[in-house]
Amino acid sequence: MATRLTRFLKLEKARPPAPVTRPELPRFREPEPSLAEETPGEQPFRRCAGCEAENTRYAERCVNCREELHTPAQDAFNARLWEERQTQLAEERAQIKGRAALSSEDQRLLGEAIATEVADRERFRLDWMSGEGRTPLAVRLCNSLPAEWRSLFLCSCALACVAGFLTAVFGNPDSPQRFFGVLIGVSVVASFLPRKL
Repeated sequence: MATRLTRFLKLEKARPPAPVTRPELPRFREPEPSLAEETPGEQPFRRCAGCEAENTRYAERCVNCREELHTPAQDAFNARLWEERQTQLAEERAQIKGRAALSSEDQRLLGEAIATEVADRERFRLDWMSGEGRTPLAVRLCNSLPAEWRSLFLCSCALACVAGFLTAVFGNPDSPQRFFGVLIGVSVVASFLPRKL
């Protein structure tokens, strides 16, 4: 038994911790600029003068027609194209700057026009709530309900109208049910009629 446990006496002894050394180079370095990165003001592509296919700046031949891209004619074509693009870009920037530079009077008039448009839209949207228009009472009630309850309201109005008229037609002639049936049916129909004809 003792021979079986002696193997535990031959365990490796603990070693002192290794000294921690910091790396000399920083862990995260700024990426070095590559040749493919664009420099400001430089044309980002080359267009073939023959087939007008766009190629990368470093392409030697056109990907479409396989023509040389670094001939004097191609260089002149691309220089003229790039000047036209820069002119168009400058014109667009000037137009945007001109639109942004509104006078205070123009800004005031624009603000008044926007406010008037919003007021008209809100007045039209909330017109059914005022009792001055021709909007029927039942329609105003239906519009005041949430959207998911409106169909239930309309179905209950239709059911009340039909039940009232059926009670008036087939009810007991001696009981007041016929009178109340007619009253309910006429009331529901009248609530859907315009207030001012």
